[in-house]
Order: sequence, then structure tokens, then C-alpha cells
Amino acid sequence: MITDNSIRRLAYAGGAERMNKDVYDCIRRKINERIHTILTKVIYLTEYGSRRIITGDDILYVMNILGYGRIQLSGTKEKLANWSLKGYKRNLGIKSLK
Repeated sequence: MITDNSIRRLAYAGGAERMNKDVYDCIRRKINERIHTILTKVIYLTEYGSRRIITGDDILYVMNILGYGRIQLSGTKEKLANWSLKGYKRNLGIKSLK
């Protein structure tokens, strides 16, 4: 669980000076939604690759596809570029894999 103090520290680091007490639950919901979205798509990726283990590179790859910042990959992009990902793209609803 994400504590109020951790949310407060992140907000202060981002430049916020004050926060309403209702903000904490809203932020928790949004973080949980993003984590759910990322993990759902990572599971599609591992199932398509006939694997059972999710790696950190899988998570970084999906986050990169979804546009959550520029994250450096350690060789995963090159490995995945060789796959035929037509079914994977359809399941994820992604138009193009970079």
C-alpha cells in the first residue's frame, strides 16, 4: 500500500505546497489503475512468448510502448523486434510497436 507520507513526499518533490486530504485516495486509485494496465499488457506479452516468468525488461518494454517516459532497455527491444507480434499488438490494442 502506498502511504500518505510517500504520496506527500512525491508531491512536495514535484513542487506542491499543500494537498487536500481527498487527494490521497484519488492518487492511490490512479496509481493502481496504471499498475493494473501495465501488468495486464505485460502478461499478454509473456503469454504470447509462451513464457511464465515476467522479467524487468518486459515491464520496461511495455512502459516504453505505453509512453511512460524514455526508459532504457537492456537488449529486450532487439530481441522482441525479431518476433512476429501481430497477435500481440491486436490483444493490447496498440497500433505500432516501436
